[in-house]
Amino acid sequence: MAKFWAFILALALLFVPSLRVLPTSSVSAQTTPPVITVSPSVAKWGDIVTVQGVGFRGGAQIRGQMPWDPASFTNIFQTAIYTDSTGFFMGFFVMPSLKNGVYSIGSTDGMFSATATIEVRGQDSGVGGGPVATVVQLASIASQLVRVWAFDAGSQKWKLYDPSIPTGLNTLTHLETGGGYFILVRAPGTLVTGGITISLAQGWNLIGWLDSPQSQVAPAPSLPSTSISGKVYLGYLDGHWVKDKLDNGKYILLEDSSLWEISTFDRFNSRFWFKFEDILIVENSSPLFPYKLINLDQGEVLEAKYLGK
Repeated sequence: MAKFWAFILALALLFVPSLRVLPTSSVSAQTTPPVITVSPSVAKWGDIVTVQGVGFRGGAQIRGQMPWDPASFTNIFQTAIYTDSTGFFMGFFVMPSLKNGVYSIGSTDGMFSATATIEVRGQDSGVGGGPVATVVQLASIASQLVRVWAFDAGSQKWKLYDPSIPTGLNTLTHLETGGGYFILVRAPGTLVTGGITISLAQGWNLIGWLDSPQSQVAPAPSLPSTSISGKVYLGYLDGHWVKDKLDNGKYILLEDSSLWEISTFDRFNSRFWFKFEDILIVENSSPLFPYKLINLDQGEVLEAKYLGK
């Protein structure tokens, strides 16, 4: 009889789950929601902001955004940030020149997200009355930025900002309202400054720098077919490189088979141009040499005439 009741009890435990005792290891622990903190809580343009987070997935890459937009793929962190095995991370970014106010800042591991707030205070709260430095103005695209070129009409010279070279070699100290700038980025990004949002495509972008949301971005355009000395080059301004150098630098052949005659005064420099160096083409005011070839690797500008293909 005892065997009969033992058999019945075994059947009951088999078919009635509520009567079984589950091992402790099979019960899922409650997950703590992720949390981030920012320091300082009030930052000026150009300040280094620290972001720390807990409760994220272990070993996951963290992406940060400001203002927070879960649908965007931009990242304020300049280096790759990963959580440790406990889900903790620490990252840094440079405060961009946003309008004064309180902004949301968020971090995500692709599955879990957390947000916090930070207050931005610009020049009118102690930064100083001088122009904002280029590194601050372009802080929102620091991880994508390669270099920036601008032509100074007053000095008739090109100015350069390249974050990879020593600071003293950069001649473009700040971006001025109404100025035009060629910006090279290694990946698509969003430039945010002073309340302005500008979408940048991978490669070269030509933008006009304004103080209002009217700023627009456009790909580097082709030159207009105006009546100038020599032939008119109808190709794109950007994306070129040196294919060959002829007659000791008198002629430069680019990758699209376009041939360029260098002005007599610039041939000493063109002698030292090398294959595969990146070239940007812009218009020149000289009727004899209506174009300029800008060597982006050497930072040199040569007057040139287009001879055809």
